Amino acid sequence: MGSAGRGVQLRLFGICLVVLILSLTPGMSALASPPESDETRADMDRILEAMSSLLPLSLREGSFERAENREAILASLQVLVNAADSLERHAKRRDPTFEFMGRRLASDVHDIRRRYARGRYEEARYLLQQLTETCVACHSRLPESSKRALGERLTKQVDLDSLETHEKARLQVATRQFDAALATYVALFADRSVPPARMDLEGAFVDYLTLSIRVIGDLEQAVPVLKKFAQRSDLPFYLLRNVEIWIASLLELRKEKSDAPPVEHARSLVERARELGRYSSDRAGLVYDLMASGVLHRYIESVPEKSPELAEAFYLLGVTEWRTRRSYWVSETEFYLETAIRVAPRSSYAEKAYALLEEYTVLGYSGSGGIHVPPDVQARLDELYALVAAPD
Repeated sequence: MGSAGRGVQLRLFGICLVVLILSLTPGMSALASPPESDETRADMDRILEAMSSLLPLSLREGSFERAENREAILASLQVLVNAADSLERHAKRRDPTFEFMGRRLASDVHDIRRRYARGRYEEARYLLQQLTETCVACHSRLPESSKRALGERLTKQVDLDSLETHEKARLQVATRQFDAALATYVALFADRSVPPARMDLEGAFVDYLTLSIRVIGDLEQAVPVLKKFAQRSDLPFYLLRNVEIWIASLLELRKEKSDAPPVEHARSLVERARELGRYSSDRAGLVYDLMASGVLHRYIESVPEKSPELAEAFYLLGVTEWRTRRSYWVSETEFYLETAIRVAPRSSYAEKAYALLEEYTVLGYSGSGGIHVPPDVQARLDELYALVAAPD
């Protein structure tokens, strides 16, 4: 299969991953979760049935746009829209981070169906591919869940060996095949045909360490993998420096046992990451940032009440997301910082969160043509500033 066929497979998996998220709605953590209802299981069966017709149509050259297939594809997309809407309703009963993911997924799926219905097929294909980013972001927040059966069923429908190694690994993470993904990353790091700088540019190290630290929770296995990679003679100096720092950080954290409260512990980790960085986008502190974000995600899921401490947790998550993000399609930085402000607008962390959010927004809308912040975005910033600056 050529590169075009591989691209179609990746795009298609955006749909598959919507299904996977539905199977993992009870928080996607290692904590006990309620069993699936009969209605949920029936929905899963209907989605899988729809996928069995959508997959072949999407993989055949030209079939996605063919008029005789339009009705079947629209029907399958409608199933996904209904499922995503159901997820969004369920997510509102979970922690705010999961609610954000559910809302984002529902919005994207509606957009995909709308574009396909209007005949904007290439745009719909592109959005399906990008949808995997939402799934990866959600599935890598918390420790590993035991629910893998659905992912195994879906991955069997795609020839994973036809994908590039990094694409294959990200699909495995998205479908919660975590052990397989770790093995694929190890193979990627040993592949001499892939330049190390390209691995870094595509986010392989961020993804691998996120999986090792935040999902699997195994600092031991990452150390020999990175040590072996550091022996490659073709590493750029900057990457060798980062890899060596990551190894040292993993070894340091491996020895530590913290009894501090979660937010205090996370704060100390974020500060250690900052001390390692020479500039704002330096990823030398990646290991500490990922460890901190894992602590914070678990804390937020377990604390339903609003408080200044919860505001600090969201502020710190905004900081770690900015420094570790690899996807510009799904960046939770704005969400975390805005939530920090809304949770406790008169806290000191709300003010810090606003300053960082304003900087993040201005930089995001800056370019060679100047700064062009859309009116609706500026209005949201003004609203948040009013909350922060309101008199006591």
